[in-house]
Amino acid sequence: MKDIDKYKLGITSLGSYCGRIIIPVYDDRDKLIFWTARAFSERGFISPSSSNETPKYLHPHDVSKDGVLFKTFKGKVDKMVLVEGPFGAIRVSKLFPAAATFGKLNTEMQLRMVTRACNRVVVLYDADALKEGLETRFKLQAMLPTKVVFLKNKTQPDSMTVQQLKEAMSGAF
Repeated sequence: MKDIDKYKLGITSLGSYCGRIIIPVYDDRDKLIFWTARAFSERGFISPSSSNETPKYLHPHDVSKDGVLFKTFKGKVDKMVLVEGPFGAIRVSKLFPAAATFGKLNTEMQLRMVTRACNRVVVLYDADALKEGLETRFKLQAMLPTKVVFLKNKTQPDSMTVQQLKEAMSGAF
């Protein structure tokens, strides 16, 4: 419940976002700048296996996620963990400040935002994003100290316990 209140998560029962978890994104002045809606069911999160199925996330059509980071903190921090999704950022934030890019592909604008948000970063992408994690490290390391932690066996930060994250991140900073 603390995370629901802290990150102002919600659920809607109306419209095209019916039955989805609404994840708002605020800037450092608490102004709403973006939101996304995550599919889930009684059994947990829905992860579509083909393009015909319900998309995992729905974003507003008139707003680009290109210049958006979901951050678990305000201002600038010394060290930060960069993940793909907001629920991964929320889980990682139990140990370190975290931010999410809303996917394994990121934009130059998001990378510049990362450099303004921290002094050092660890990229912690899902196991299926090896190539993208390396590309992100390559782009960021020209601007600030950057490391990558690779997760194994289709593991995602949001499905890991805090202890598993602690073990995966040991020595990262």
